[in-house]
Amino acid sequence: FSTFSVNECIEELIVLSQRLANQRKIAIEKDFVADKLLISSNPSELQFIIYCLIEKNLKMLEKDSRIVIKTERSDNSVAISIIPKGNIIKTDEEGTCSDDVYESVINRMGGSISKEGINGGIIIILPVSSL
Repeated sequence: FSTFSVNECIEELIVLSQRLANQRKIAIEKDFVADKLLISSNPSELQFIIYCLIEKNLKMLEKDSRIVIKTERSDNSVAISIIPKGNIIKTDEEGTCSDDVYESVINRMGGSISKEGINGGIIIILPVSSL
């Protein structure tokens, strides 16, 4: 475990995912809260889950779509929203991990994950560090 910034963790993943997004002509946009959102957890687990969700959205969106990644603070937690904006295409392509894996890892981190809306936006809630 370590204490790390959620925004910095996600920013690294956006940079890593940018090449694939450019190839698919999909924009990845961030809408981060200005606060330095610190959590105490395993940063590689959070990065793995966020990466899988970005990848899943890149595979299911048509070109000229967008993925909005938003962070917000609410009381003693941080909300990370991954919101697809655009037309969803039917695909048989499998993502890197399943919904069960997302839930298992997020639960182990002390958080929760839920699906919102028709286009399947995802919201992850994690406890913030008490530092």
